[in-house]
Amino acid sequence: MSVVDPTESVVVFMVGPDPDDGFLAMVHTQDDHAVQRAWQDLVAEHNIRAEQITAVVAEWQPSPADAVFIEQTFGAVDLSYLFDRPAADGWDAAFAAARVALQAEIERRDADPAAMALIEESTTDGVVLPVLRSRSLPGSDIVRDAMEYLPLGDRVYATLARMAKTPRGTIAQTPLLNHDFADHDDVVTQFSNATIALADGLALEGWDTEDGPIARVFRQDSFQGSSAILLPRFHSWVAEATGWQELVVAVRCADELLVTPADSPMAERLRRDISNAEPECAELRPTLFRVTGDGLENIEFLLESSAAMG
Repeated sequence: MSVVDPTESVVVFMVGPDPDDGFLAMVHTQDDHAVQRAWQDLVAEHNIRAEQITAVVAEWQPSPADAVFIEQTFGAVDLSYLFDRPAADGWDAAFAAARVALQAEIERRDADPAAMALIEESTTDGVVLPVLRSRSLPGSDIVRDAMEYLPLGDRVYATLARMAKTPRGTIAQTPLLNHDFADHDDVVTQFSNATIALADGLALEGWDTEDGPIARVFRQDSFQGSSAILLPRFHSWVAEATGWQELVVAVRCADELLVTPADSPMAERLRRDISNAEPECAELRPTLFRVTGDGLENIEFLLESSAAMG
């Protein structure tokens, strides 16, 4: 499928275990008889027989009509596909989600093709964690169509991604897309497990400045320390360690967040810093929150950076 034109996609009729042993056809993605038409064209052009086919691989889930055709024509061959076929009125959202997934894959491979196999191996055993995202960023609506998400007020939300250190010491991040969840219960379970995993290795260190006290929350592995604000007992944890009851929380990057008492001069300094801060990651603008108690309902969005993303 082309990222530019998702209305066209690929179907491959395999004739052996080698990925190169197959016949490829371009089809109209929304055609309910795409597989059948592709097969008819290939038979006419290459004179192949149905019993030669060992598997059918498609970018999009075949329609019910094509699924019947595959079973009747090729028998119990393996059938695999990348993207679920949406309802008739869901194609726009499905194409948007596919663009996100394919673009992420292209960028990962273009960034360092030689390391891709090692990165994929490392992320297979990585940890799934929440990732904070800003609704105001371009393409945010596409991301929310492609991924399950947890809203944090009306300006910020969280998705899930698998994190792992690559052999080069950098962080590999693979987002979880809609098809990575079995159903709504699985969404709830995976978000819950990711939040629990987030607390592992979380640390808090504080110091005094001329503008008042400040604390830094981070993970020892540098994975998504900023998402700690999602923890069910985030406020209690910080309050017990510092004695502060009303918190101002600044998030400038994914690695960490900064906390200070809401009535300190440092809170106003953080407000100024966040307002003018340049974005440091593609998912989230620098953002300021007020936290008054445990639970998402006690997190108030204050402001985000006015600096534009590059």
